[in-house]
Amino acid sequence: MTEPKTYTIRTITDLLDVPGDRLSCCLADLEVWASLMRTARALGPEMIKQLDVEGSCGPDRFVWIDDEKHEARVTLHVLPSAGPLEPDQGPETE
Repeated sequence: MTEPKTYTIRTITDLLDVPGDRLSCCLADLEVWASLMRTARALGPEMIKQLDVEGSCGPDRFVWIDDEKHEARVTLHVLPSAGPLEPDQGPETE
């Protein structure tokens, strides 16, 4: 079985690389990804503040894998600004 084709979308013109008969699938996955990114962007500053870390939210690209799985993920990368948190230093939760 061959590996599915991967498309990296950085600009609107990158969508022209997606075959016409696969574009609607790509756009459906892009819509899900955009929703996830909006949520991550909204939560990002609060997470950075609560965890006392440096970071940013928002990749410069959308990578679409034409595998018909319709999976999406957002990866959070943080850089500790004050060293690792000790177990009792995390944000309080109820």
